Amino acid sequence: MNMKLKLGLLTALLALTVLPGCWTSSLQPLYKDGDQHLTYDPGLIGTWQTKTDSPLVVTGDSTADDYALQTTDERGSYLYSGRLVQLGSYRFLDVVPSSSYNLLGRPQQTEPGYIPTHSILKVIIEGDSLYLIAPNDEQLCAAARDNKVTVGDCIDDDFVFTAQTGPLQEFFLKHADDLEIFDAKDPERALHRLMEKKGAAQ
Repeated sequence: MNMKLKLGLLTALLALTVLPGCWTSSLQPLYKDGDQHLTYDPGLIGTWQTKTDSPLVVTGDSTADDYALQTTDERGSYLYSGRLVQLGSYRFLDVVPSSSYNLLGRPQQTEPGYIPTHSILKVIIEGDSLYLIAPNDEQLCAAARDNKVTVGDCIDDDFVFTAQTGPLQEFFLKHADDLEIFDAKDPERALHRLMEKKGAAQ
């Protein structure tokens, strides 16, 4: 895989194994500073896990409308920052890597030319189940090759959103229910809230 051609777009978020493995990236965020579409949902706070993957720990700051996400694997610990964006009746989590540490707690180095990018995920919360659905890479690349999509380009078979925030918001709102862009909820990929054990130390 040619990292220079990808401009570092295979971000450290690929290490977040609780999320789907194929990624689209965006060079611009889905929100602007002070954006009226930024929102906060305390329902996202907690520890989440699929049937097979590492837990995802989500904390938040309601005064700043932002979230911190953390997960670990055999290589170390990974931290991300996230903002929740409300477009119509749909919500999207815009996530960017913030830092990563190896098993010894030392910062991990990124490759030269690495550019942290945004990953935008459709968010659905149903009780104690959380769905984080990434845009469909293959469908977007096919649409880009047919000139049906103008908000990004396909680079080495990975779709990269290159549009500014305004057109991005329009695109995600328009296609939020488009099953060619966002897959249907998959119970096998659902994250389930882990409940704290009674009597656990505070």
